[in-house]
Formats: sequence, structure tokens, C-alpha cells
Amino acid sequence: MANTAEVINFPVPDVAPKEPRVADLDDGYTRLANELLDAVMCSGLPETELCILMAVWRKTYGYNKKMDWISNEQLEEMIQKHHTHCSTAKNSLIRKKVLIQEGRRVGMNIHISEWQTKNNGFCKTLAKPANKTLAEVANAPKQKLLTTKDKLTKDNIKRSTSENSDESSDDRLKRLLSAHPEAAIYTPSGAKWATAEDQQCAEWIFALADKVKPITKKPRIVAWANDVRLMRELDGHTHREICEMFLWASKDAFWYINIRSPAKLRAKWDTLALHREDTTRKPRADFSARKSETGPHWNSAEAWEKFI
Repeated sequence: MANTAEVINFPVPDVAPKEPRVADLDDGYTRLANELLDAVMCSGLPETELCILMAVWRKTYGYNKKMDWISNEQLEEMIQKHHTHCSTAKNSLIRKKVLIQEGRRVGMNIHISEWQTKNNGFCKTLAKPANKTLAEVANAPKQKLLTTKDKLTKDNIKRSTSENSDESSDDRLKRLLSAHPEAAIYTPSGAKWATAEDQQCAEWIFALADKVKPITKKPRIVAWANDVRLMRELDGHTHREICEMFLWASKDAFWYINIRSPAKLRAKWDTLALHREDTTRKPRADFSARKSETGPHWNSAEAWEKFI
């Protein structure tokens, strides 16, 4: 008896080839003034705020409207970021006067001169001075470079490095103070700086952190204040929001030991914002027994006197 094999032909699903998705003006478009787009490109806005801005354009200019009511849930669906982050970014844009708000409706502020963004208004004015500076540098006499045949001593290296470093630091500091006259505290090189309000905020955070758990070595306040400034300028948080978030973290059973500086606060801000919404989180063990240790309520007149 011969062995035979049966060939079974499984049905192959009929899958139609997918057509490539191509953007087409016939499917709709959004009219946007070039000057408005230019201003946004050089405004220095962080990623989430840029996404919120484009979402507002889509919901307003995309439907020939100047303003419209856009919920945080809608924004979450559009830019794929948590609605709490959307709310924070939208409020930041309103504070910076990039967006305007009337009741529950928001829209674009077309009066660009009113914007309070980091770089707004500098793009066009920097073009000619920058070209001039680059030309001067390119045409300047070149410094003779040492080769392997040149005599290189420790004194030469130390003197050359020191001179160049001092000149560079002075130049950077002069540029900093010229561009940011509001700088009240800064490092000698100008790499880190902050306003008087940033410094006060940093000192407030240090006092609270030290009270919750003593800090053995006092930090460099200029570094802490610089991190506060970055949270304010780049991330769009106010001093009040920064202090409020740190106060919440100082009471949390997990975060009070892990958030001990403005740098840590900034790095974990998004996670803290989510955890703060969780009503089931537990406070640290000793907080209930010593509620007065953190001082007055963050929003009381005593706590904020002479601060903001």
C-alpha cells in the first residue's frame, strides 16, 4: 500500500493593497499669516506648548474662526499628551499672552508685540549683527598654533589657558548682563543666572527641604535659582506653581525623600503632576503628627509676603 500525502490549500485572505496617505489641500487646509508663523518659530516655546498652539490653530483657523472652546480632553486627543499637561501648557500660553481667553473660549493673540516669550522679536534683528560679528571673527588675524616641533611648557599652557578663560568669562558675563539686566545672581562665567524672584523661590524651597529633612551641606543657591528660572522660562511654570508642587512633594510618603532640589523637581514634574491627582496616595508618616512643620499655607499672606 503506497503512502500518499494530501495537499491542503488554506484560503488566503484577500487583502487589498493600502494606498499611501498623502496630504492634499482638497481635504482641507488652515490659513495662517506668515508673520505669525515666523514669530512662533523664534519664540522658544517648549514642545507641549507648540503642540497646544497648533491644536488651537486647527480648531480655530481651520474652521475660519478666531476663537473657540476647546476642552482639555480634546487637546489630549489631538496631541496625545495627558490632559493635565495640556491644561498646564495652555494656561502658560495664556500667561505669555500668546493665546487670549474670553470665558471658556481661546484663540490666537495676533498682536505679536504683546507676547512674553523668550526669544520673540529677536530673530530678524539679530541677522545683520550676527553676520557682521561672524565676518569680523573670520577676518581677524589668526593666532599661531603650536605644532609638535614647538616647545610646549607647563607655564605656557597654564598662562595661555588662564588668559583665554578669563577673557571668555568676562565676555560671556558682559553679554549676559546686557541681554538680561534683570539678572540678580549669577556665576562668574555667566553660565548660570537668575532673577531676584527666582532666588527667593530657591531659598523658599531650601528652607522647606531643610525643615522636612535637614540638609547637611548648603547648596549653591545660584544653581538652585538657575533651575527655578529654567522651570519658569522653558517649562512655563510660575513661582507659585513651583512652590506649590514642591510643597506637595514634601508631604508625599515617597517623593519627600526623592525631591530635594529644584533640579529634581523639574526632572520629575510630569510624574509629580500625575501623582498629585491620585487621591489614594499616602502622606509621609510623620506629616500628620507635625502639620505645622511646613509653616503657613503656601497661599497665605504670611507665606507669600514680599515674595510675589
